Amino acid sequence: MTKYFLGVFLLFLFSGQISQAAPAPWGLAINQGTKECAGFWGGDEFVSYKLPEGWKAYYPTSNPDSRWGKVQTDAGECSFQIQKEEACCMELGYTFVSENIGKDQKTILRDRGVFEKELELQRKYGKYTQWLPVFRLAAMAIIPIVLIGIIVFVIWRVRKKRRFDKNTTHNR
Repeated sequence: MTKYFLGVFLLFLFSGQISQAAPAPWGLAINQGTKECAGFWGGDEFVSYKLPEGWKAYYPTSNPDSRWGKVQTDAGECSFQIQKEEACCMELGYTFVSENIGKDQKTILRDRGVFEKELELQRKYGKYTQWLPVFRLAAMAIIPIVLIGIIVFVIWRVRKKRRFDKNTTHNR
């Protein structure tokens, strides 16, 4: 039983290293109540977009990695091509309203600038760059301690030498 829990724990612990984030596919969103249609992209590892109330997303059934395909919706089927969603909306008889209907409901998941700087540091210094701030902090703490230690040692040696000189002059 303990081996089972250990295995599950290790799998959970290392699963973050195995998984990778991928951008959401482009699709089509429709609002059947208003007979409106739009393009929709859910986002990537940096940003997430949500559909407004009353909208539903549909994605191409043929190759999702392709820029084109067929989209099967509750209103029917249409030929879908990324950034040409208006043609698909016209096939369905719906009014096209936006290239990405979710753009007004955006959630930032990660700062792209910070991520790119971290990536640049990793390329330059290796994969342990997350420890650089710790090393800097340690250096900032250790250097003054070492300098104080050197100063104390020098003062101790000078005083010891003076005592030695004082004792040797008295003994003569």
